[in-house]
Amino acid sequence: MKTLLAITTYNQLKYTKLLIESLRSINLTGIDIIFIDDVSTDGTVKYLKESKYLFNSREIPKGLTESWNIAYRMFKNKNYDNLIIANNDILLSQGSLNEMISLLKTNSFVVPLSTKKGAGHNWKEQGIDKYYPNLINAAADHKKFKLVQKQIEKSKKSSIKISNFNGFIFGLNKKVTASEFNSNNLFDPKLTNVGQETDLQQRLKEPPTLALKSFVFHFKGVSFPIKGLKNGKDVRQNLNLYH
Repeated sequence: MKTLLAITTYNQLKYTKLLIESLRSINLTGIDIIFIDDVSTDGTVKYLKESKYLFNSREIPKGLTESWNIAYRMFKNKNYDNLIIANNDILLSQGSLNEMISLLKTNSFVVPLSTKKGAGHNWKEQGIDKYYPNLINAAADHKKFKLVQKQIEKSKKSSIKISNFNGFIFGLNKKVTASEFNSNNLFDPKLTNVGQETDLQQRLKEPPTLALKSFVFHFKGVSFPIKGLKNGKDVRQNLNLYH
């Protein structure tokens, strides 16, 4: 099986560097990585070109949804079995990727756990607090993301179906083509930066699958700064629109 990992960027080079550092400790056999940039102005483009990863950029900013649709078209039109789309403000481990890819063999749409803050609007379903309360403190420390992953891999839990998902990272297989917006796009192009998750959820033929053995640390609030937190969760209005 072959997987395309598409990482979207728009400035925030600091976080892209942290993500790449985490990727360099992973065996990426069977995984192609491409960075899709929406006209960054902080040195991200130069850095990514020098890093020698596959890279897609454009001259005019078109928003996050276009980046997601570019990734989808590459996945659909080339010889890939899976597509994983991710923000640049995350940290990945070997186990977190392996668990998602393994579940994509039998599930069309897969998402991982994160912290309550990292899971954002979907903290009730994707927050690690609900499933591994003993790991709350460790999960909140981004330097311990690999330790947390190792701990949950020991669990007998595997996966459950959930009603919503947060778009900081998600994986899909070819079955999702039945839920696409049109023949060129999985996501509605009119939803430039927000609302893509809610719209797709309404078209998915089966609910998202939560990988209970996959933890991805999400810094949260990098792409869309958080104006306030209450009890560790995002308190902005219309939270279903944000990832």
